[in-house]
Amino acid sequence: MNTIASPKKEPPLLKEEVSTKFLITLEVEAAELFNLDYPPSKKAIYNYCFISDSDTKEFINGADIERFESLVKKGQLIEWEGNSRNDPKREYTVAIESIVYAFYKENELDSTWKENFFDAIAICGKKNQRTVSEEVKEDFQRLPAVHIYNINFSITWGDIVKRFSIDPRLKIER
Repeated sequence: MNTIASPKKEPPLLKEEVSTKFLITLEVEAAELFNLDYPPSKKAIYNYCFISDSDTKEFINGADIERFESLVKKGQLIEWEGNSRNDPKREYTVAIESIVYAFYKENELDSTWKENFFDAIAICGKKNQRTVSEEVKEDFQRLPAVHIYNINFSITWGDIVKRFSIDPRLKIER
């Protein structure tokens, strides 16, 4: 009995692998910021916040936060993490409450712009959770110059919670 060999199947082509997680870390001198007159000025908030990501690994703070730009990839999981800095007794908790998309064009908020990197305008965390994560959309097409995502975070000391915000940038690799 003659048998015909079936053609050898090639393994499916794998799409370009994207690193699984991109970490954006916000460290806050929580005791100092928490104890300022509330609400503090934006400048004061930025002076007590330090931000870094998987690529830079070096923390920046002050006015440079507004120019801080993380370069991410389509399909990549982005995780924002909040930590307290200079708090050896761990008395203060820094939690990422939400990441909210804001598109600016020529230094003006463009409320007509609807498309962003993620499936939601706001990515919400859980109460007192240090991290929030979301995957960049695979099918994101528009690549405007500036994408600002406000990082809304809280500092908890005992039963008292105070909320703050900073606004660094995200950019998708072409």
